[in-house]
Amino acid sequence: MFGMKKSLTFVGLLAITGANAGAVDLTEGDFDAQVFESGKGAFVKFYAPWGGTNQRSRGVTLQASRRRENWSIRSSLSKKKKSRRGEQRRACFCHFLVRRSFRILSYRYYLFIIIIIIIVTNRCGHCKALKPAWDKLGDEYDGSSTVLIGDVDCTVHQNLCQKYGVQGYPTLKYFTANPMGDAYNGGRDYEELSKFAKESLGPSCGVEHMDLCDAEQKKSLETKMALSDSELDKLIEDSDAKLKQADEDLEALLKGLQQQYEDGKKAKEDAQAALSPELAQLRSVKRSRENGAKQEL
Repeated sequence: MFGMKKSLTFVGLLAITGANAGAVDLTEGDFDAQVFESGKGAFVKFYAPWGGTNQRSRGVTLQASRRRENWSIRSSLSKKKKSRRGEQRRACFCHFLVRRSFRILSYRYYLFIIIIIIIVTNRCGHCKALKPAWDKLGDEYDGSSTVLIGDVDCTVHQNLCQKYGVQGYPTLKYFTANPMGDAYNGGRDYEELSKFAKESLGPSCGVEHMDLCDAEQKKSLETKMALSDSELDKLIEDSDAKLKQADEDLEALLKGLQQQYEDGKKAKEDAQAALSPELAQLRSVKRSRENGAKQEL
């Protein structure tokens, strides 16, 4: 019976997340090596297994889940649409079933639960559309020497997802020149993804492809190639530190704005509490006079 339970659990999880196919599983330990040091153009999907591909709402932020005190200001400032809130709740419901229900129900109910999970997750159009397209794209570039198709599980590598500004699942970013990656905002069917990869993720200017560099880029590369290993490491370390500081500055700004928002909200509530009784009396007197004037007429 226990073996059957394990098998059904696996089937249920597979129905929700599916295999990664040709996409490379990236971790905090190998992300830089795979994405930046391999000389490849990288196309990366940041996702959450229990959320699948149905948390595209930008109002649902990873930072909000880790730092609840920033939620109000992030929501108020961003004013993002939350049109898929129901899909997020369905995903959370599936997560609850997998994590909780399997512990207390007998094996007779497992198949029923799996069917419910499949029905709920399939109600999301993006769940049905993106994953097969992404898996097919991963298969297309499996073993490629120029393009990397990668996956990052944000429930496991939260710091990595936070570092690259992931604000919803799935987030697609491509890494060519920008060390923080650029958001992919194109179509999410296989044809659009494949077209983008072919046109934008091929070889780019670098030591491995000097023929693709213009004169200014070649000069800059030659200057860097003349550096010693220690000098090169120092420059990389300094740049990483600046990026980290920029992220910390943004977080500090958000916290400051959050405090201003809370202070302003409290001041408004205090003003309402102080002025409402007097305003109610003033309006009562005005109504009385208006009624009296009407009666005289």
